[in-house]
Amino acid sequence: ECYEYGEGVEADPSEALKYYRLAAGQGHADAQVSLGNCCYNGRGTPVDYAAAAGYYRLAADQGNADAQYILGVCYYNGTGVIRNLPEAARYYLLAAGQGHADAQFCAGHCYEYGQGVQPDRANAEKYYRLAAEQGHADARKSLSRFPSAPPAPAPSAPEAFAPAAAPVEAPAPAKPDAFPAPSAPEAFAPAAPPHRRRVACGQ
Repeated sequence: ECYEYGEGVEADPSEALKYYRLAAGQGHADAQVSLGNCCYNGRGTPVDYAAAAGYYRLAADQGNADAQYILGVCYYNGTGVIRNLPEAARYYLLAAGQGHADAQFCAGHCYEYGQGVQPDRANAEKYYRLAAEQGHADARKSLSRFPSAPPAPAPSAPEAFAPAAAPVEAPAPAKPDAFPAPSAPEAFAPAAPPHRRRVACGQ
Protein backbone atom coordinates (compact mmCIF):
# COMPACT_ATOMS: atom_id res chain seq x y z
CA GLU A 1 0.00 0.00 0.00
CA CYS A 2 2.90 2.39 0.60
CA TYR A 3 3.95 2.09 -3.04
CA GLU A 4 0.37 2.23 -4.28
CA TYR A 5 -0.54 5.43 -2.46
CA GLY A 6 2.87 7.08 -2.10
CA GLU A 7 2.96 6.81 1.68
CA GLY A 8 6.60 7.22 2.74
CA VAL A 9 7.85 6.38 -0.76
CA GLU A 10 7.17 7.67 -4.23
CA ALA A 11 3.98 6.13 -5.61
CA ASP A 12 4.80 3.27 -7.95
CA PRO A 13 1.86 1.05 -9.02
CA SER A 14 4.21 -1.54 -10.54
CA GLU A 15 6.11 -1.95 -7.28
CA ALA A 16 2.83 -2.09 -5.37
CA LEU A 17 1.64 -4.83 -7.69
CA LYS A 18 4.87 -6.80 -7.13
CA TYR A 19 4.49 -6.80 -3.36
CA TYR A 20 0.77 -7.50 -3.47
CA ARG A 21 1.55 -10.55 -5.61
CA LEU A 22 4.17 -11.75 -3.14
CA ALA A 23 1.79 -11.45 -0.21
CA ALA A 24 -1.20 -12.79 -2.14
CA GLY A 25 0.84 -15.83 -3.14
CA GLN A 26 1.31 -16.58 0.56
CA GLY A 27 -2.43 -16.48 1.12
CA HIS A 28 -2.74 -12.96 2.56
CA ALA A 29 -6.42 -12.15 2.04
CA ASP A 30 -6.11 -8.35 2.13
CA ALA A 31 -3.29 -8.51 -0.41
CA GLN A 32 -5.49 -10.68 -2.61
CA VAL A 33 -8.22 -8.03 -2.41
CA SER A 34 -5.73 -5.27 -3.23
CA LEU A 35 -4.35 -7.30 -6.13
CA GLY A 36 -7.88 -7.77 -7.38
CA ASN A 37 -8.39 -4.02 -7.18
CA CYS A 38 -5.23 -3.42 -9.22
CA CYS A 39 -6.51 -5.77 -11.93
CA TYR A 40 -9.98 -4.23 -11.80
CA ASN A 41 -8.73 -0.65 -12.01
CA GLY A 42 -5.71 -1.22 -14.26
CA ARG A 43 -3.20 0.03 -11.70
CA GLY A 44 0.25 -1.31 -12.54
CA THR A 45 -1.28 -3.87 -14.88
CA PRO A 46 -3.81 -3.92 -17.72
CA VAL A 47 -7.46 -4.06 -16.70
CA ASP A 48 -8.48 -7.71 -16.32
CA TYR A 49 -11.86 -8.25 -14.69
CA ALA A 50 -11.61 -12.03 -14.81
CA ALA A 51 -8.28 -11.96 -12.94
CA ALA A 52 -9.74 -9.47 -10.45
CA ALA A 53 -12.68 -11.77 -9.75
CA GLY A 54 -10.27 -14.66 -9.28
CA TYR A 55 -8.30 -12.80 -6.61
CA TYR A 56 -11.49 -11.68 -4.88
CA ARG A 57 -12.61 -15.31 -4.80
CA LEU A 58 -9.35 -16.38 -3.13
CA ALA A 59 -9.90 -13.81 -0.39
CA ALA A 60 -13.64 -14.49 -0.15
CA ASP A 61 -12.94 -18.18 0.41
CA GLN A 62 -10.86 -17.16 3.42
CA GLY A 63 -13.82 -15.27 4.85
CA ASN A 64 -12.74 -11.73 3.90
CA ALA A 65 -15.97 -9.69 4.05
CA ASP A 66 -14.81 -7.02 1.59
CA ALA A 67 -13.93 -9.69 -0.96
CA GLN A 68 -17.24 -11.48 -0.44
CA TYR A 69 -19.12 -8.24 -0.99
CA ILE A 70 -17.15 -7.21 -4.10
CA LEU A 71 -17.45 -10.71 -5.56
CA GLY A 72 -21.20 -10.41 -5.02
CA VAL A 73 -21.14 -7.18 -7.02
CA CYS A 74 -19.15 -8.93 -9.76
CA TYR A 75 -21.71 -11.74 -9.96
CA TYR A 76 -24.61 -9.31 -9.91
CA ASN A 77 -23.20 -7.33 -12.82
CA GLY A 78 -21.46 -10.12 -14.70
CA THR A 79 -18.10 -8.37 -14.32
CA GLY A 80 -15.25 -10.85 -14.82
CA VAL A 81 -17.66 -13.73 -14.25
CA ILE A 82 -20.87 -14.99 -15.85
CA ARG A 83 -23.76 -13.08 -14.31
CA ASN A 84 -25.32 -15.23 -11.60
CA LEU A 85 -27.83 -13.64 -9.24
CA PRO A 86 -28.02 -16.57 -6.79
CA GLU A 87 -24.23 -16.42 -6.41
CA ALA A 88 -24.39 -12.65 -5.99
CA ALA A 89 -26.96 -13.02 -3.22
CA ARG A 90 -24.92 -15.80 -1.59
CA TYR A 91 -21.81 -13.66 -1.35
CA TYR A 92 -23.77 -10.62 -0.20
CA LEU A 93 -25.24 -12.71 2.60
CA LEU A 94 -21.85 -14.08 3.63
CA ALA A 95 -20.47 -10.55 3.97
CA ALA A 96 -23.68 -9.26 5.54
CA GLY A 97 -23.34 -11.91 8.23
CA GLN A 98 -20.00 -10.35 9.15
CA GLY A 99 -21.58 -6.92 9.59
CA HIS A 100 -20.59 -5.44 6.21
CA ALA A 101 -23.04 -2.54 5.78
CA ASP A 102 -22.91 -2.35 1.99
CA ALA A 103 -23.49 -6.10 1.75
CA GLN A 104 -26.40 -5.84 4.18
CA PHE A 105 -27.94 -3.17 1.98
CA CYS A 106 -27.45 -5.31 -1.15
CA ALA A 107 -28.88 -8.35 0.61
CA GLY A 108 -31.93 -6.29 1.47
CA HIS A 109 -32.18 -5.22 -2.17
CA CYS A 110 -32.02 -8.85 -3.31
CA TYR A 111 -34.77 -9.90 -0.91
CA GLU A 112 -36.97 -6.94 -1.76
CA TYR A 113 -36.86 -7.51 -5.52
CA GLY A 114 -36.30 -11.27 -5.65
CA GLN A 115 -32.81 -11.00 -7.11
CA GLY A 116 -31.19 -14.43 -6.70
CA VAL A 117 -33.47 -15.29 -3.77
CA GLN A 118 -37.20 -15.61 -3.27
CA PRO A 119 -38.79 -12.21 -2.54
CA ASP A 120 -39.10 -11.81 1.20
CA ARG A 121 -40.09 -8.43 2.57
CA ALA A 122 -39.34 -9.44 6.14
CA ASN A 123 -35.75 -10.32 5.27
CA ALA A 124 -35.45 -7.24 3.06
CA GLU A 125 -36.46 -5.04 5.98
CA LYS A 126 -34.12 -6.96 8.30
CA TYR A 127 -31.03 -6.37 6.18
CA TYR A 128 -31.92 -2.78 5.31
CA ARG A 129 -32.30 -2.11 9.02
CA LEU A 130 -28.96 -3.72 9.88
CA ALA A 131 -27.25 -1.49 7.31
CA ALA A 132 -29.23 1.59 8.35
CA GLU A 133 -28.19 1.10 11.96
CA GLN A 134 -24.59 1.45 10.77
CA GLY A 135 -25.46 4.74 9.10
CA HIS A 136 -25.99 3.48 5.54
CA ALA A 137 -27.95 6.32 3.90
CA ASP A 138 -29.42 4.28 1.05
CA ALA A 139 -30.62 1.63 3.48
CA ARG A 140 -32.39 4.29 5.54
CA LYS A 141 -34.14 5.49 2.37
CA SER A 142 -35.11 1.93 1.48
CA LEU A 143 -36.76 1.46 4.85
CA SER A 144 -39.25 4.17 3.85
CA ARG A 145 -40.77 1.58 1.51
CA PHE A 146 -41.72 -0.44 4.59
CA PRO A 147 -44.29 1.84 6.26
CA SER A 148 -44.94 -0.55 9.12
CA ALA A 149 -41.30 -0.40 10.16
CA PRO A 150 -40.19 2.17 12.76
CA PRO A 151 -37.40 4.41 11.47
CA ALA A 152 -33.86 3.22 12.04
CA PRO A 153 -31.98 5.27 14.63
CA ALA A 154 -29.61 7.89 13.28
CA PRO A 155 -25.95 6.84 13.45
CA SER A 156 -24.14 8.02 16.55
CA ALA A 157 -20.99 8.90 14.61
CA PRO A 158 -20.83 12.40 13.09
CA GLU A 159 -20.40 10.92 9.58
CA ALA A 160 -23.60 10.11 7.72
CA PHE A 161 -22.09 6.87 6.41
CA ALA A 162 -19.72 4.61 8.27
CA PRO A 163 -19.23 1.26 6.52
CA ALA A 164 -17.84 -1.64 8.47
CA ALA A 165 -14.06 -1.84 8.42
CA ALA A 166 -12.30 -4.87 7.02
CA PRO A 167 -11.92 -7.54 9.72
CA VAL A 168 -8.18 -6.97 10.14
CA GLU A 169 -5.94 -4.65 12.12
CA ALA A 170 -4.26 -3.28 9.00
CA PRO A 171 -5.82 -0.34 7.12
CA ALA A 172 -8.98 -1.41 5.33
CA PRO A 173 -8.17 -2.42 1.76
CA ALA A 174 -9.39 -0.27 -1.08
CA LYS A 175 -12.45 -1.48 -2.93
CA PRO A 176 -13.42 -0.94 -6.55
CA ASP A 177 -16.54 1.10 -6.47
CA ALA A 178 -18.74 4.01 -7.49
CA PHE A 179 -21.16 1.93 -9.51
CA PRO A 180 -23.96 4.25 -10.63
CA ALA A 181 -27.26 3.78 -8.84
CA PRO A 182 -29.71 1.83 -11.01
CA SER A 183 -33.00 3.22 -12.24
CA ALA A 184 -34.62 -0.21 -11.90
CA PRO A 185 -33.84 -3.26 -9.74
CA GLU A 186 -31.87 -4.98 -12.53
CA ALA A 187 -30.17 -1.91 -13.98
CA PHE A 188 -26.67 -2.33 -12.56
CA ALA A 189 -24.19 -1.23 -15.24
CA PRO A 190 -20.83 -0.38 -13.64
CA ALA A 191 -17.96 1.29 -15.37
CA ALA A 192 -14.38 0.68 -14.26
CA PRO A 193 -14.54 2.22 -10.78
CA PRO A 194 -12.24 4.88 -9.39
CA HIS A 195 -9.89 3.81 -6.62
CA ARG A 196 -10.65 3.85 -2.90
CA ARG A 197 -14.31 4.74 -3.03
CA ARG A 198 -17.31 2.76 -1.84
CA VAL A 199 -19.08 0.36 -4.14
CA ALA A 200 -22.74 1.30 -4.36
CA CYS A 201 -25.33 -1.46 -4.65
CA GLY A 202 -28.66 -0.12 -5.85
CA GLN A 203 -32.16 0.63 -4.85
